[in-house]
Amino acid sequence: SNGYDIDFYRLINRNRFYIPFSSDFGLALSMTVGIQENLRKDPLLDGSGNQVYDSDGVALKKGFIPSIKVFRLSGIDTVRGFSEEEINRLPNGKDITTVLIQDKVYLTNIKVEPRYKWTDDMVFGVFWDAGKVQTESFDATDVRSSVGISFKYLTPVGTLDLDYGMKLLRKKYPDGTIESPGRIHI
Repeated sequence: SNGYDIDFYRLINRNRFYIPFSSDFGLALSMTVGIQENLRKDPLLDGSGNQVYDSDGVALKKGFIPSIKVFRLSGIDTVRGFSEEEINRLPNGKDITTVLIQDKVYLTNIKVEPRYKWTDDMVFGVFWDAGKVQTESFDATDVRSSVGISFKYLTPVGTLDLDYGMKLLRKKYPDGTIESPGRIHI
């Protein structure tokens, strides 16, 4: 064993609402928030009883959150217009799953989508999505956002969605790469 323990909690709250204004117009709202916290915060010691440090000189703790369990904005929590690689980057440019998480992780995802029912099986909408994964501290005003258009085809087994989202503020990372202007989601 490498001396680490896995002991953490994970809380997620997902809320979805649909507010009909008429038989053809409505507003879909979604909000997801979550927190994860490592509960083993005692110092990680080597065989001689000395504190162990990472390559950046940060003191390591005995526990961590496994990368496969760390929050990511993907699936139902996607921020349309962003790839998973773009929306899950930390301020230093690294993907959240490549970083050893020994404290807290926060998840925020908000979606607002006015919709128009064109036919019984076709719906058009415009949307505003926002979200972010954050470590150490939570800042509700520090989210990434996008706007776009949505087409939904209703089938007997669910909807087939085609969305195009455009980022409201593209980022340039320390390695010189810049995000794409937008993205299609199916």
